[in-house]
Amino acid sequence: MDLGLTNSTVADARERFAHEFFPNDTSDPAFLVRLNEVIERYHTMEKWVGSRATYRIDVSEDKTFFLPYYLESVINANLDKTPAVVQGDRYQFAYDGVGEVDAQGSVFRTLMDLGSFGVQASFPSTASTLTFSAVASVDENKKVRVLGYDSNGNWVVDSSGTPGEEVTLAGTTVATSIVYSGVKGIQKPITAGPVTLSHTASSTVLLRAEAFMKKPLFRAYRVLDLGAQSVLALCKRRAVPVVAEEDWLFPGNLSALKLGMYALDFEENSSMGKAREYFGAGINLLNEEASHYQGGAQEQLDFQPWGPGVGGIDNIM
Repeated sequence: MDLGLTNSTVADARERFAHEFFPNDTSDPAFLVRLNEVIERYHTMEKWVGSRATYRIDVSEDKTFFLPYYLESVINANLDKTPAVVQGDRYQFAYDGVGEVDAQGSVFRTLMDLGSFGVQASFPSTASTLTFSAVASVDENKKVRVLGYDSNGNWVVDSSGTPGEEVTLAGTTVATSIVYSGVKGIQKPITAGPVTLSHTASSTVLLRAEAFMKKPLFRAYRVLDLGAQSVLALCKRRAVPVVAEEDWLFPGNLSALKLGMYALDFEENSSMGKAREYFGAGINLLNEEASHYQGGAQEQLDFQPWGPGVGGIDNIM
């Protein structure tokens, strides 16, 4: 199972090359900021073969599913081991499309992108209060905000006119004072441990927000082929920021990460040619590394960093 794990941590990167960029203080917090920027750039360029992963899910009971946070979107998909078409949410409005999906029944070998949501599960049909659960006791008294609709379908705002309801984490669980008929998402600070949001009446877990997440979003899809039992999707990975010295780096190739740090320095000094050269060298290192785990196969990539498209997960194989 490809969990995106490597044998390199933030501490390893700091020891290896932080002194080249922060010679006066290798513990400078700015090092982590730059490192995260490099990680994000490698993911966003989509030229690194490791920025993709496969994900399998059973859809025999529920045709709507949410990707884990670590996966950003579905690129290609198979339904029941057969290639399928991935359509955007405008598909049902296209002149040659199928019309309103809920009224059409089954659509053969088709998966529809529903967009991004602040939760990981569909909201139950019954209105209910919501329960927050915090794992780490040190997160007690930290404030989170839930955004959604009350039992009458009205958008919730507090007494100051700010959208949502503020909840103070207390002990292991705390419930909202408002009964909700739908949730759009939550806002939270960086916490010591994960925070879980549940539908109190049914105990349905709507969201598990990991410690580093502040405003998490998850991509949702609906299988329009009602006879389909399973989905195997090729997905684009999301760049996940590192926050602690023991956090695993992905990508974990320290030489490629160092080249990326130099590339950012060149960008800031308007040396765009050198920046492209160093990012390109970093991508080549990552792809050469990946080829060792793919039987020597290498993808042929046209490296254009500023061209089109630029600007633990149990189910990932």
